[in-house]
Amino acid sequence: MPPLHVAESAAHSAAAAAPSAAESLQSLVGVWAQQRLRAGDAAGKLYDELLAQVEPPLLEAALKRHHGQCAAAARALGMHRTTLKKKLDQYGIEGDD
Repeated sequence: MPPLHVAESAAHSAAAAAPSAAESLQSLVGVWAQQRLRAGDAAGKLYDELLAQVEPPLLEAALKRHHGQCAAAARALGMHRTTLKKKLDQYGIEGDD
């Protein structure tokens, strides 16, 4: 069994080498976009398709963090409450008024 300082150093190196969530998201979006563009069937709607993939989990996470309160979630997201409400309606997501 290696000494504790060696194991800690290895764990720290592995954590430092692991991509951050933001880097992973960027990479996944890049791969997705390349595949969709290569397929050629997303003409004129690729941006909307991306938003439909990423907005719902973002909105749901903000609502969960703020216990369903739209005003607080909207502030955290940097948008107006009415904009958030429109997006919630668009995706069929429930939130408090």
